Amino acid sequence: MDNLELGCPLLPSPQSCRICRGHESSPPNMLISACLCMGSVGRIHTQCLKAWILSRGLPMQEAMACELCKTTYRLVGRRRIAWGRKHAFSNSALVYATAFVLLLSCTVGVLWTVGTILSSWQTFRGSVANLVPLIALLGTSVPVALLTLWQLFSRWRAKSSVVYFDTVLGS
Repeated sequence: MDNLELGCPLLPSPQSCRICRGHESSPPNMLISACLCMGSVGRIHTQCLKAWILSRGLPMQEAMACELCKTTYRLVGRRRIAWGRKHAFSNSALVYATAFVLLLSCTVGVLWTVGTILSSWQTFRGSVANLVPLIALLGTSVPVALLTLWQLFSRWRAKSSVVYFDTVLGS
């Protein structure tokens, strides 16, 4: 049955933000379509979207995707390291720095030990079978140490950085 047959045409409903339920506002905080959602959940204020992404407590790649339609928001974000006293002198910064220095020194120590053994091996003319454990040690410890250093750095960067949002693409 058509709405015109009933004699009461449907009025277009005003667009509202799916987070704050507010209506269209001034240009810096316009309602945008940041994802593929349609209908009453398809529009959102720019500032509400930014606050929602930051408050979700998820890694940035996951937080930048809509929880309903699973598409990535059309929002450009950039991360900056916070160099304030709050971050630089916190307990977590000290723990990360200590772990990083210890792991790096252990990696350098293993490489130095392997180099020393290899240089002395040529003078003693040892058998190749004696080198297999050394190569296995080097082949496993250095990649594991480098991977751990990378994960430690990534975790520190995520904890001590602030995310700024520049613009919304194609709203």
